Amino acid sequence: MSLKDCSVWLPRRRLAAASLIAVGSAVIEMATLALLVPLFQLMIDGGLADGVPARAVQRFALTFGATSRESLLGVVALLLVATTCTRVVFDYVGGLMMSRVTHRFVSDLRSAIWERMLRSGRAYLDRTGNSKAHAVMLAHTYEISGCLGALKGVVTGTALAVAYGVTSAIFSAKLLILCALLYPVYRAVGKRLSRSIEFRAEARRRIGERHIAYVDGSLAAMSLLQSANLEEREAHRQREIARASASADIAIDKRMLALGSVQELLLPCLVVGLFFIVRSDGGLTSAQALVFLLAVRRMSGQMSSIFASLAVLRRMRPLVDAIEESMRLAEAERVPSGTAPVAELRQEIRISGLTFGYEPGASVLRAVSLAIPAGKRTAIVGPSGSGKSTLLQLLLRLYDVAPRTVFIDGRDLRDSDVRAWRALVGYVSQDAILLNETLRDNLRAFASEGITDEALLAALRSVRFPVGEGDFARGLDARLGDGERALSGGERQRLVMARALVRRPQILLLDEPTSALDAAAESAVGEAIRAASAGRTLVTVSHRIATVVDYDHVVVLDHGRILESGAPAELLRRGGYFAKTFEAQTGAATPASA
Repeated sequence: MSLKDCSVWLPRRRLAAASLIAVGSAVIEMATLALLVPLFQLMIDGGLADGVPARAVQRFALTFGATSRESLLGVVALLLVATTCTRVVFDYVGGLMMSRVTHRFVSDLRSAIWERMLRSGRAYLDRTGNSKAHAVMLAHTYEISGCLGALKGVVTGTALAVAYGVTSAIFSAKLLILCALLYPVYRAVGKRLSRSIEFRAEARRRIGERHIAYVDGSLAAMSLLQSANLEEREAHRQREIARASASADIAIDKRMLALGSVQELLLPCLVVGLFFIVRSDGGLTSAQALVFLLAVRRMSGQMSSIFASLAVLRRMRPLVDAIEESMRLAEAERVPSGTAPVAELRQEIRISGLTFGYEPGASVLRAVSLAIPAGKRTAIVGPSGSGKSTLLQLLLRLYDVAPRTVFIDGRDLRDSDVRAWRALVGYVSQDAILLNETLRDNLRAFASEGITDEALLAALRSVRFPVGEGDFARGLDARLGDGERALSGGERQRLVMARALVRRPQILLLDEPTSALDAAAESAVGEAIRAASAGRTLVTVSHRIATVVDYDHVVVLDHGRILESGAPAELLRRGGYFAKTFEAQTGAATPASA
């Protein structure tokens, strides 16, 4: 995704309309300045002199029979009020339109980034990290919103600067040429400072990403930090990062202020000197001289505003580069989808010679081959780091697999439609992540639209969740999270299983559903799994051997390879890894040790 791609979402008609309104406002400003000439003539000289503004005022005043100095002053004052009010309306409407253009652009940009992230594979987050993805999605786009706010300053400032320049030229073409000669000086100063601002904006972006990563990591490990008495050390680290961020911001502000100050002082000093040279020739009246000086002063301010706004816009470049890099990676890690429909699993999932690694040359799974029969319960066990969870994520197609390594009823999984395949699967990860909302909200978060409360209650009861009892007497309206009764480990696991069941999956993938549970909770979750798996294909990853001894088939993985596989009773008789681990975990003898 590039800036050109982003521009597709810009509401161009509104942008063009806002620009036209800015031009209209500038024309009205020209009329206001022109009216100041007869105003100053009446106030200084006591009457109107020759000139286009004076003649226009006289003709307009005659329609009301105004000929005296006082009445002419009143007419000019009314015209000034009218033009000023009109310009205020123009500025309000134009500013509102530019605000909508900016914020809707950022809103659409965020939506496009989020959609790209959702379509990417899990490898994208592995490579970027959650904190950087968070920065791209929210922090960078928020800063872009502020930068685009400067677009209004560029459009409005340009229109007004041109208007003031034209007004000045009406009085003296010679001065217009001399002012134009000052532009290279403006350009040189602005370019040098703008480059410095852009360089420091890139440094500020990197500090911001580091700050977000630090805060995310520290919040996740807060209990560990407190238990190790590291509060003071972490507070010091936070102060250092915050001060570095503040120093970067100050450096940017310092250069932006210098840019504005230099340009604010440069043009008036030079032009006023030129003005006195031209004024000595007698080419301007006193009233015209005052309006000319006012126009030059305002043009100077608008030029400073333009360059300051351009400097702010330059800060977008590092942000856009970071977004483009992230989106290119997201697209590269996108899991390709086939087109073949998948309505059900009739026979089996077959894995043949599957090798996979997160990084080139570092395989997590090595030539794995196994069959998962439809309607049966299959367990995948083994030590930590053996590739068990990776295998589940490959089945769910969170990562891409090599062609002709995973088959669904004889068809290559890569040829199947990803969304259709995932619709058949209910997945329960190791982390039982819940929302701080009601039971209903937690279940509906992953359910299809239109699901009824009866279906939600049925899913909860199928996993033996105590809905309607005790702390959950309010049923689906019972709240979880802050300020409420904390769920036990067993309740959390049963709730996330119910959340998977509301999708009515044919296949259940459970990743360590009983990890970190006590014996009572493990037994309750085991009963819930048996009830939930009735009539479904179940694949469970576990390191607790006792929880899978009643399964139909067990596969033992170690260092990415299959050590042994078969029915649990058969593996217990063999006396291999499965039997030895069962003895070590339960203390019970196996047929092989008897």
